Amino acid sequence: MTVLQAIRTRLLAQPPLTTLVAARVYTLTLPQNFDGPNAIRLVRVSELGLSHLRGTTGLTPLRLQVDTFVREGAGDAYDQACAIDAAARGTFVAGVATGLAGFRGTVNGIGFTGILPMDTREQYHGDEHRMVRVLSEYRVWFTQE
Repeated sequence: MTVLQAIRTRLLAQPPLTTLVAARVYTLTLPQNFDGPNAIRLVRVSELGLSHLRGTTGLTPLRLQVDTFVREGAGDAYDQACAIDAAARGTFVAGVATGLAGFRGTVNGIGFTGILPMDTREQYHGDEHRMVRVLSEYRVWFTQE
């Protein structure tokens, strides 16, 4: 299992998110001719293993982009995209992560030592797609068994 697949598994285990997007969480690409009402796409922006003069540390930092897509149609696409993005981020109250932000733990053999939100941007694709897109970036630290 790759780190993106593990993150996808983590997101699909969060009822507040799956209530909004069902199982439409994809890695790297959306399905061809995507016409769903909404979806999330996970993209590895960069990854570089940490090392020192005695070898590698085993800890890998990853920059993750979580794209939320909502097609215009029923309701306010911007509000829906923001709600999906917030559900993916989750809360981190009393040290308990309900989404990605603040998560520490193991998912299918991949140990996450921390996931922290970095940046969020918004876009509108007004061409034939007519989609609102929220892009959130996270810094992820993980180890792989």
